[in-house]
Amino acid sequence: VYSCEMAFRTLSNQGSPQFIAAKWLSEESLYHFYPDWKKLQRYAIATIYFSTGGDDWFKTSGWLSDQDECEWYETRDEDDVCSSDGRFQVLYNQGNNLKGQLPAEIALLSDTLGKLRQTVV
Repeated sequence: VYSCEMAFRTLSNQGSPQFIAAKWLSEESLYHFYPDWKKLQRYAIATIYFSTGGDDWFKTSGWLSDQDECEWYETRDEDDVCSSDGRFQVLYNQGNNLKGQLPAEIALLSDTLGKLRQTVV
């Protein structure tokens, strides 16, 4: 369960994936133009990236770029990564060298995320 206390504790730690993701997001040039749901979505996905060793993933093309997060990667399946309104609905990262734990922030995607396939070592 994602709680405010947990969020405060992890965001206070400058070495945490959550702090690094929040810092990355706040420094984006378009940050102030994003609606709140998009800020949370980008934060959650960036936290997954930093929590699972994203810099060492096999496929990182586009991740954490200024591109829309729906275009950070493509799935092999026929599923669209995002819905027509831009909300994440599929997150596949099997066989991409993820290490560590999926962060609690994945719960921020729970309203729209329908499929999750992650292999974390």
